[in-house]
Amino acid sequence: MSWTYRESSHDSIEDVIGDLNKTLATLTPDERATAKVILSDQKDGDARGAVYWFTEAISYPPPGNSWFWQLLGDNSETDYDELYKFIEQRLNALSFVQALYTHISMSNRKKGFATVSLWYPQI
Repeated sequence: MSWTYRESSHDSIEDVIGDLNKTLATLTPDERATAKVILSDQKDGDARGAVYWFTEAISYPPPGNSWFWQLLGDNSETDYDELYKFIEQRLNALSFVQALYTHISMSNRKKGFATVSLWYPQI
């Protein structure tokens, strides 16, 4: 399984959103269907964001009726690349169905740690 990402950071959230929209526009229809986006507005540093997508041809399995959701997370004081790679590694470690239905979020650092969270179905 192969998930990848492209990140952006600027002093303006509008520039980050613009970069992520440009990335989404370059993806194939199958890649866009799997795209997941995280955004975090500027606090003590740059606004940041990333787009993740599945790089292989896919067919869409139906969602389950009785899934339980599992939360994974990581944080860092300085290394955003570490956080982006954490999500990429977790997406690649999940089954295709789990990764396809995963939700992700990110908070920016303000006097502490930046945090990423990933919720996936435990099936």
